[in-house]
Amino acid sequence: MNQHENAIKDFTMAVTTKPDYAEAFQLRADAWTSIGNADSAVLDYSRAIDLKPTLAGPYYGMANYYSNLSDYDQAIGFYSKAIELGAQADYYFNRGLVYYLEHDFKNAISDFTHTLEMDNQFLEAYVMRGNVKDEAGMGAEALLDFDEAIRLDPSYASAYYNRGITRKSQGNLPGACDDFNKALELGYMEAIAKTGDCPN
Repeated sequence: MNQHENAIKDFTMAVTTKPDYAEAFQLRADAWTSIGNADSAVLDYSRAIDLKPTLAGPYYGMANYYSNLSDYDQAIGFYSKAIELGAQADYYFNRGLVYYLEHDFKNAISDFTHTLEMDNQFLEAYVMRGNVKDEAGMGAEALLDFDEAIRLDPSYASAYYNRGITRKSQGNLPGACDDFNKALELGYMEAIAKTGDCPN
């Protein structure tokens, strides 16, 4: 039995002893999610919300559930409620991802910015904000985000790869090739497909 299964067993005992223990339902839902049992997780998140509507975590769990189903309207609603009750960097980041998938670039950039205001070391938020800015025609600003991610972690391959895409779209093929090759050096194999135009 792994740690998540042990946790499920423990939280099941907790809610059996105390059926109104909302936090235990939330934690059991998190454990269900960790082992891929989304149906059981959503039942527990729903129960936690019924018992204690002021808990942010169950709304976040529900939002992730609907996001995985590509039900983005529901996901945004639950992320927004979680943020209202107890904003965290991850909450803004994941809602930003959904806005990005919906091609709502303005709100996506806003959410990634909120993410970074709460956690200025959140590397993926710099890269995602850079990607959105690039797609929104803000290539110069996008490069600044990729640069910052690389400054914070020079081994962050995704930042080189995505900066390479932006550099190439701006006509800077030598710079793009440098980035694709660096991403490859760091093990980011998707960059292979981008090096076809690069000199050997």
